[in-house]
Formats: sequence, C-alpha cells, structure tokens
Amino acid sequence: MSLNVNSDSLQHESLSLFQNIDEFIEQYQSQLIDLTSKLNSFGLSLLPYSAATWLRFKDMNTQQQQSSYSRFQFYYEICQDCLVDGNSLKGNNKLLWYAIRKMNLRPKSDLFDKISQEDVVEIYDSSFMQVYRNFNFFEICSYSLADLFMWEWRDLYYRDDEITQGLAIQGYQVFTVNPTTQRIQLNIHEVHEKFSTNKFKLKMTPGYFSPLLNKQGLVEAGVATSRVDIISSEAVKLEDSFELTKESLSKLTVV
Repeated sequence: MSLNVNSDSLQHESLSLFQNIDEFIEQYQSQLIDLTSKLNSFGLSLLPYSAATWLRFKDMNTQQQQSSYSRFQFYYEICQDCLVDGNSLKGNNKLLWYAIRKMNLRPKSDLFDKISQEDVVEIYDSSFMQVYRNFNFFEICSYSLADLFMWEWRDLYYRDDEITQGLAIQGYQVFTVNPTTQRIQLNIHEVHEKFSTNKFKLKMTPGYFSPLLNKQGLVEAGVATSRVDIISSEAVKLEDSFELTKESLSKLTVV
C-alpha cells in the first residue's frame, strides 16, 4: 500500500488544475518557493526547482503528476503545521511526529530512543517511496526541493547493487516478517548523487529500520536512520543547472 496523503478536496483541486498544466505548474512552483524559503530561514541553501524539474513533470502521466504533487503537499503541510505551532523545522523529533500523526500511524515504542540529533531520518512507504526526510537530510543533499518529489531514490542516487539488495531484503523483513526496530545490517558505504548541482559523494553509516503501524497493527511505512557525511563535491555553475527567474530568486529571501 502506498502512502495515502490525498484528501478529497486535494484530489478535486488537482484534477481541476490538471486541465491547465501550465497553471498547475505555476501554483506548484509558488508553493515550492514558499517551502524553500521556510527551510532556508533555518540556515539551508536549497533551491526550489531546477531546469530539469518541469521537463520531467510534463513527461509524467497524470497519475504520476498527482502522486508527485500529493507527496509534496504532505510534506508542505506538516512543515506548515509544525511552524504554526511554534516549533522549529530543525531537530529530529518534532517534525517526525507531525509526519507520523498525519499518516495516522503509530511508531514502535523504542523508535525515538534510537534517533540522535546527528541522524538523517527518512520515512518510506510500502512501495519504498520516500515520503519524509528530516532537516539533516537537506544538509547533505544538493538536489533542488522539487527533484525529491519528481524522481525515485534510485533515479537520484547511485549505490552498489549489493548494498541496495541488502537494504531491500532487510526492509522487506521489517514490513512483513519481523516488524521490530532493528539495526540495519550493512557496512559503511558510499552513495553518489547522479545529476544534482554539486554531485555530492556521501559516506553513509546505516542506523536503524523501524516500522510504522496502522490501527490494525499492520506495517504501512518504515523509518530509516543513518549518519551521512559529504566526502566530495563536483560543483557546477548555477546557470548551467538551474533556470530560476529573478522574481523566484527574490522570493527566496526571508523578510
């Protein structure tokens, strides 16, 4: 089962907006800029989208476009809720709790004991789509915000097949056979960004898998933690990778 983040109103709004794809993209861009501004106010240097973003988006079928937008809306809304309640987007517990509650799931009792302030924390649904990433994730990522909702993880990153297979096997066990919080049984390894601005090479130290359960006690999603360090960067010129209007760039400044 994939993450269900679509409300009836959101589905209706999306369907009506998809009758005019350019109008929809304009709204999507505006919301990406707004969320990027909020994240950057805590010390990040994210860009809302890249030149490739909208080429990718227009190549998607309608269902894929709606799925991309729904995943973004889910993240946008939990960030807004967190801020409205007077909380910071930094740190590992507050925003994660907002995500779990919005998914109407419950964590294992020992999950938060396994998370440290240095960890990168992600949530994957049962289709292994990333639906949540914490603030630390953005500090070791040079993709635009939109890219994270347009592509799957395997399209964004390179990792040795053996490592990927090991993660898939253990992740499947957490979802089906042994739904407990458990240390990820993999060695430290490298992960490479494929086409981002800086093409970061990363050193990943696996942490824990922990399931998220629905009211019936079935696993619908899983939390993955890790420690990630930047090994190297291959920075490219901003104008070669991004096409942002002056208006968009001005909106990134927090007033």
